[in-house]
Amino acid sequence: SVTSSSSDGWGGRIALEAGPSANWRFGLAGTARKTDVESQALNFNVESFGLDVYGGWRSGDVFVNAAVGVARDNIDDIERTTSLAPIVHTAETRALSTGARLQGGMWFDMGGIALSPRAALAYVSSDVDGYYEQGVAAQYQYGDRTVKALTGEVALRAEAEMGRFGVFAEGGYRDALDDSSDPVRVGIYNNPAQVLSREIDDPFGGQFLASAGVQGSVGPVKVTVAYRGRFGDHADSHLGGIQLTLPL
Repeated sequence: SVTSSSSDGWGGRIALEAGPSANWRFGLAGTARKTDVESQALNFNVESFGLDVYGGWRSGDVFVNAAVGVARDNIDDIERTTSLAPIVHTAETRALSTGARLQGGMWFDMGGIALSPRAALAYVSSDVDGYYEQGVAAQYQYGDRTVKALTGEVALRAEAEMGRFGVFAEGGYRDALDDSSDPVRVGIYNNPAQVLSREIDDPFGGQFLASAGVQGSVGPVKVTVAYRGRFGDHADSHLGGIQLTLPL
């Protein structure tokens, strides 16, 4: 069986964006994140470094956004408490992920409040290197694994001005349209005859999406403070952030 787990992390993102015309904008963004994951018998740390290229087009009330990206994950300090507790095995591995996202929608001015229904498709592929544990008990060996999924989402965003500040809120739903992930293969190190394979049905599951925030200007800097939540079949997540935008 798989026990529940929790994760806590922090990160940063820096982006350069340019608009060759009023209808087009393009950008390049780099991200770095560190996450600590804990469960009853398994703990590990993840360092992620990503690079995204994105662009957007808008004509009147219609807009289209697209993005592609790549990320490298360093999964270190893997510690598994064996059935012979307190014996703990250790390991580390690496993962490489690529993805693409296409979004389209419209804006409607409702007199003081702007509403935007929108829909998006996203594809992600992640290759996780196989690894084996270090320890004195039976050492598990995990095979290489590729996780692939195509997801679709619909959302409704609302924005309004309140004096010097603007507020926004967004809600929606995301679900997997196709999943072609490899099964999880686990065996005993140096014993290929004892490899077990397990399919994970719908690993992403459906997710309700929610976000809200406030934005305003402090001198030449635009400041956005926001919250984003994901509430799914298998996991919930909460993310808070501050974004600073400085025109050059």
